[in-house]
Amino acid sequence: MRRLATIVGLVLLAALLGCLCGCGGQSRAAADRETGAATSNPWAGGYKGTYTGSYRGTWAMQVLSDGRARLAGTLPNGGTHVTSGTVTATGSFKMTPDGSSALVKGQFTIQQGKRTFSGTWRDPDGKSGTLSGAEGWIVP
Repeated sequence: MRRLATIVGLVLLAALLGCLCGCGGQSRAAADRETGAATSNPWAGGYKGTYTGSYRGTWAMQVLSDGRARLAGTLPNGGTHVTSGTVTATGSFKMTPDGSSALVKGQFTIQQGKRTFSGTWRDPDGKSGTLSGAEGWIVP
């Protein structure tokens, strides 16, 4: 009975993710590329990766077809910080969270057929580091 409940739960979770994404479990950008749908920003999709330096953690970013982006990163205290910015058609990304002196900037590229992201970060206290990642986060 417990195994059946686990299987049913996994099936429901997969169905929910499929409905949220609206594209059978792949990123919207991947679905758009397959169907030929127009996206104004070639970097639209979901990305995930890690950051290192003064702090270490993980991050996930959603880039919409109009270039707006939201980045969420794990904090050393276990919390999450979410901020937004814009990705240009050439792949440049820059944001200054909450109008502070903090800065996240980077560049999207294609390496071996996969869209990747690398950049730098700096917080208001002067701590800094790098971040890198690749396409792969399913965007609802």
